[in-house]
Amino acid sequence: MESTFLSLSSKQAAGYADARKSYPRAFINFIVDHHRAIGGKTEVLLDVGCGPGNSTRAFAPHFDHVYGVDPGDAMIKTAINMGGQSVSEAPISYHICRAEEVDKLNEPAQGAVDMINVTSAAHWFDMPKFWTAAAKALKPGGTVSLWNTIPTHTDLRNPNHEKVKEIMDHFSNAVLGPYVTPGNALARSGYANLNMPWDQAETADLFEKETLLRKRWHADDERAKAMGFFSGLTRQEWLLKDVKAIWGSMSPVIRWREAHPELADTDQDCVEVVMKQLCETIGTPNGLEDGTTMYGGVSIVLLCIKRAA
Repeated sequence: MESTFLSLSSKQAAGYADARKSYPRAFINFIVDHHRAIGGKTEVLLDVGCGPGNSTRAFAPHFDHVYGVDPGDAMIKTAINMGGQSVSEAPISYHICRAEEVDKLNEPAQGAVDMINVTSAAHWFDMPKFWTAAAKALKPGGTVSLWNTIPTHTDLRNPNHEKVKEIMDHFSNAVLGPYVTPGNALARSGYANLNMPWDQAETADLFEKETLLRKRWHADDERAKAMGFFSGLTRQEWLLKDVKAIWGSMSPVIRWREAHPELADTDQDCVEVVMKQLCETIGTPNGLEDGTTMYGGVSIVLLCIKRAA
């Protein structure tokens, strides 16, 4: 089980929530519409690995009762402080709980969940144990939606784009490379080798392999852009100050800072250094203050798995 986010302070959890901001409403609608199309109901949603509740609040307008769970104390406290309510105006209920133990929650009751959502967190789970717990938590015919957003490339629209790419590659590979875990690698792969319920005998018959939905959309896909999937966290154009904020919330950066406490949050912090390099390369030394933007590619990967009836 990934432990990086378990030790976050309240300040870090609030920063994570602010950096990640909102998810595209059209994409959330797509997931819920698919859930309904394969027979799913919208009474109870359980958002697993919910962090500070950004995705929980995004799904809440579609469900009567909404729950978010995360093993991180600071994440759950932040989620509670940020609030939110369901379509029935019931407040979102947040609980500390590991993904592998969602079947042990008192609320929602075992077998009462219509849909389990997992946003940018499945790569941290012990997936065989999660599938066992999810099968018990879900109603027959319920859905598990797993999805993640993945940075893919720097953009030709960036000034001096070849040098920008060189800086970004060095930051990702040389600076953060030693702090990338198997979970990070799985996320970057678009969940290519994510464990599925039919990969072990215990859960093979509990989910429908034949109805699996697996999709990946890229920001340069005109159809996906027309559908409204690339906005908010998945937008292509970012203020440099927002790039800095989201990089600061990434787990490899958190691990780098834990390994270099004497440099963290100084002018030698890994994010401070790379942002200074980017500002100089783009030609805006004050880019963090003057509204300068940069472009980057992004993709979204989605898996929807139906619980057998």
